[in-house]
Amino acid sequence: MKKIIDYIISVSIFIIPVTSFSQENKSLIPQQLQIGSHVPEFIISYFMNQDGIVTNIYQQKNRLLQFKEKLIILDFWTTTCSSCIKGFPKLERLQKEFDGKIQIFLVNNYDDSSKIRKWIEYYKIENKRSPIPNNIPIIFSTPKFEEYFPIKFEIGYNVWIGKSGKVILRGIPNNTNEKKIKQYLLGEEITFITDKARGIYNSKRPYFSNFKSKTVQQSSIIDKFSSDFANPYGYSTEGILDSINCTSRNTYLNLSIETLYKIAFRPTLRRSDSIIDFLQPIIDLPDKSEVSTNPSTVDREITDESLINTCFIYEQIVPLSYSDSLKKDLMIRDLNLYFENKKGIKGEVREVKSHYFKLSIIDSIYSESSSISESLKFETRKNGKKYMTFDGYRLKSIVERYFSQVDKNIISNYPIIINNNSKKRYKVTLLAPNQLDSLNDLIQVLGNSGISMKEKIGLIPRLVIVKAN
Repeated sequence: MKKIIDYIISVSIFIIPVTSFSQENKSLIPQQLQIGSHVPEFIISYFMNQDGIVTNIYQQKNRLLQFKEKLIILDFWTTTCSSCIKGFPKLERLQKEFDGKIQIFLVNNYDDSSKIRKWIEYYKIENKRSPIPNNIPIIFSTPKFEEYFPIKFEIGYNVWIGKSGKVILRGIPNNTNEKKIKQYLLGEEITFITDKARGIYNSKRPYFSNFKSKTVQQSSIIDKFSSDFANPYGYSTEGILDSINCTSRNTYLNLSIETLYKIAFRPTLRRSDSIIDFLQPIIDLPDKSEVSTNPSTVDREITDESLINTCFIYEQIVPLSYSDSLKKDLMIRDLNLYFENKKGIKGEVREVKSHYFKLSIIDSIYSESSSISESLKFETRKNGKKYMTFDGYRLKSIVERYFSQVDKNIISNYPIIINNNSKKRYKVTLLAPNQLDSLNDLIQVLGNSGISMKEKIGLIPRLVIVKAN
């Protein structure tokens, strides 16, 4: 696909690179199947049900192509892939909707049966239900899947095998959606986002240009979503130094508009040492999916089409002398210039009346640390509960580390204001965030450890994405 750069601010000429990428060498994995390849016959070693029980659920069917009267969808996952697991309810719904026309399998070749079973058992204890849909079996310990469909970027990808027995899709999970399945079943041509770029991006070099013969002191480029050379799952790298040209580079690939604005406004929202912002931006638009791919923000499924329309590439090169806040101010300018023109929207910070949590030290309980270095230890006590011990941390660092792991449904993404800007270091042991069930649990745990937490309402600086005037 020919690449078109939408937006450039530069003091030099840009050349689209070829040398920034290592081209794919297909001979490295001769067994891997390409789009259009026939899937050879092979035996599926094991099936497992939603309770972690190894079962012969399909009786005599133990070959993939015995299901070829249906569209076969393979979802590759592991027990440590949280995004994979979050996608299981969608797959359950699709299997139910198209039952008899499709067959979805959860393929896990990276965890053995014991690990999968223990993970399911633990999940059921924590969540009162199995994470595995009851209408979709797990396939595990079948090496042929690794040979034919090896990982390209990262785990969490889908493969479709058509009724002809050929591979017709391989790519990110967002490709598997109701609209695309209907298109296939109606015999229509389908498009999709692959999980394999034509070349692998080398983060040591600028994404857009080969500056080998050029001296670039400042530039910024914005482009549309691309899976040709960029990771389709999204990728970012910051502060890459070029000692020859005395520049610093930030590269953000295939990130949503919302995420790009959050990155750009981060220094502005956190210039006060007392504020820790866990807030999602306020998106004051009729269609939030225009800028966001966050499931908690968008009330509909995020498909491959959503990503293409909502995600962009931004790269910035600036002199080393530029501060982080100046870099982000320039990024804000670039994003607003581009998106005001392309989508009629802009991002800005406003003082908004919001709920927030105010945290302060209870001096009579809290213990100061004698350590001058930071250490974090985890332990499981006899009662079976897990704890975290912070030693040598300042209060803001403790709160940032701890609250980043607290279920956002518990704290409602409220910002945190710390009523203590001292440089003192503390030692505190807290119940692990995943052991908390409610806001009251959190308040009690913090209070027992010497941290007072109270809910307040007041004016808070918030990132707002709105229609441009």
